[in-house]
Amino acid sequence: MTKKVIEVQKRDNLTVIFIDNPPYNFLSAQVFAELKEALLEAQSDPNTETVVITGRGIFSAGADVKEIWKIIESGDKEKALALVREANSVTNLIENLDKLTVAAIEGPCYGGGNEIAMACALRVASEDAKFAQPEINLGIMPGMGGTQRLPRLVGIHRALSMLLSGNAISAKEAKELDLVDSVAPRGKLISQTKSAIEEFLSGRLWLHRAGKYFLEERESDFVKKMMSTKSFEAVLAIEKAAKEGLGMTLIEGLELEQELFANLIFTENARKGVAKLLKIKRPSADVAFPKTFAPDVVNGPGKNSAEELKMLRETVRSFAEEVIKPKVAEMEKNEQIPMELVKKIAEFGLLGVSFEEKYGGFGLGKTGYCVVAEELSRVHPSTALLYGAHTSLACGAINIAGNEEQKEKYLKPAITGDMIGAFALTEPNAGSDAANIDTTAEEKDGFWILNGRKQFITNGDFADFVVVIAQTDKSLGKKGLTAFIVETKWPGFSVGKHEDKTGLRASHTVQLFLDNVKVPKENMLGKVREGFKVAMKTLNGGRLGLGAGCIGISKACYELAFKYAGERKQFGQTINMFQANQFALAMMATKIKFMEYAVYQVAQKTDAGKDMRLESAMVKLMCSEMCWEIADSAIQVFGGYGLIKDYVIEMFWRDCRYNRVFEGTNQIQQLFIISELFNSWGVLENYEF
Repeated sequence: MTKKVIEVQKRDNLTVIFIDNPPYNFLSAQVFAELKEALLEAQSDPNTETVVITGRGIFSAGADVKEIWKIIESGDKEKALALVREANSVTNLIENLDKLTVAAIEGPCYGGGNEIAMACALRVASEDAKFAQPEINLGIMPGMGGTQRLPRLVGIHRALSMLLSGNAISAKEAKELDLVDSVAPRGKLISQTKSAIEEFLSGRLWLHRAGKYFLEERESDFVKKMMSTKSFEAVLAIEKAAKEGLGMTLIEGLELEQELFANLIFTENARKGVAKLLKIKRPSADVAFPKTFAPDVVNGPGKNSAEELKMLRETVRSFAEEVIKPKVAEMEKNEQIPMELVKKIAEFGLLGVSFEEKYGGFGLGKTGYCVVAEELSRVHPSTALLYGAHTSLACGAINIAGNEEQKEKYLKPAITGDMIGAFALTEPNAGSDAANIDTTAEEKDGFWILNGRKQFITNGDFADFVVVIAQTDKSLGKKGLTAFIVETKWPGFSVGKHEDKTGLRASHTVQLFLDNVKVPKENMLGKVREGFKVAMKTLNGGRLGLGAGCIGISKACYELAFKYAGERKQFGQTINMFQANQFALAMMATKIKFMEYAVYQVAQKTDAGKDMRLESAMVKLMCSEMCWEIADSAIQVFGGYGLIKDYVIEMFWRDCRYNRVFEGTNQIQQLFIISELFNSWGVLENYEF
């Protein structure tokens, strides 16, 4: 016979429910079932006026993680939802029992234990009690109301501090937060609980609750700090639940939390966190597609960056799959990326990944940017292009050459998504030949007056500012170029033709016209006649990101081809049994691995401060060529179906062709590479380990 884990004692008008599941009083399915039975019995008992919930030895160290692990292993979201819904049925019952409910707490009161306590009307703690919501340390989040009841009890700022740090606090600290109503000296918990009940029923004990729920500005830095040390997915899920839940009824907020919990526990960070706690050694989660993760980055731009970059990849991949991918067909059909999606990308923090924390970024450098560019391209190259034009080109130019005032005015709001940027170098008669730029900038009456036309400008029709490269002295050629930050609302700035492109159709490419646009002198970017340097440094970073985007597209093509070859049958067998297709898939995978190592090694060294101009050009050249070869091979695996728009492989094939032209054509890359080789007398440096 199974030992009971809930004990009930009745004393006059008092029912005391003990959690007795030693040694930690974990909240298992059995605990919930027996606890619900005891609560319903107390609810129907006319003699019971007060229900006290406590624990034998300790209150509760939280949910039984072994049961969560079983659900993670099953991969069944419905089972996850069933688990938290059943747990919430217990806390909701406690909260709506129509009896006075009291939590008498000693020892650990963690996770689900704290959520049971918060559902009670009154909480009394022994001075040795400890309180925590440690779920984030496992890469998961509360599922029994922690993100909903905690902010309503103590306020959003205090709640996020507990939820995102996972740290335990003492009973005294919990009392100061209004998380508990009374603290008892050691050994006096029972008598103090009785006194608190009497005071409450007589009206002498008032329960203090948070008067302010809403998020304050001071949270933002703390949240970003937590993102750099905890699971990105868990931080974002907890913040979303806490912030959005407060604008809902409690029931709606609890439903939001349950949905987020059920999604979060199947992420790789959650799997690793729970497995580590349970000391389970096993490989990463199985996926339907072949695994094509980038190699580990052992030396990123900052401390612990390897772990941060892994978390970033998993987070962006989840975001791209869950938020962007469902909208791809609609975006391609409408030939537009909705600004609501751009706003979500900004809210997710992706626009600031590569920039310093003092500007609102995460400080993950070019390596971080490449991770985002790859993962976005793997789902929708047009969205990745919008992202890159804004982040790497427009913001990148300001980050490279801007002064502090310019970074404060343009870079900071661009990182938060309050401003969108574009980069304007190309003209009808000046693409690869940047020295032939006709757009002029003339000093007059304390302003720079810009006149000219720009061609093939991504984001140009909805940007708030554009970094414009203009000619201040035509006789000097490229040495006469100067960079400016031009706000699109200024008189004389206008948008021309939208190009009807073969691919990347959801990303807008336009002409821009500047007709006597007055640009304040403080908006000159860098120094006079150093615009060519600004442009080239900006494009170097862009080329690296383009290489990462090629990895993303290549992975998408490979994964689609691999899956299709395993499903499509011809001549009585799946076509992945034909050697021609096997060889094609093998070459695709090999090229992807070479691209990965090249891109992330160059990114890593760029972040370490090394001059990687030559290597960036090589990365752009070879990744774009390999990407085209992979996409074309994937189309061949699909056969005729690959050329039909119903199959997403067709989009990747069209979109990837642009990479051989963007950021300087591949012929220009070869000219630059041979120029650098001539300068070094053909000597290539040895690879640095």
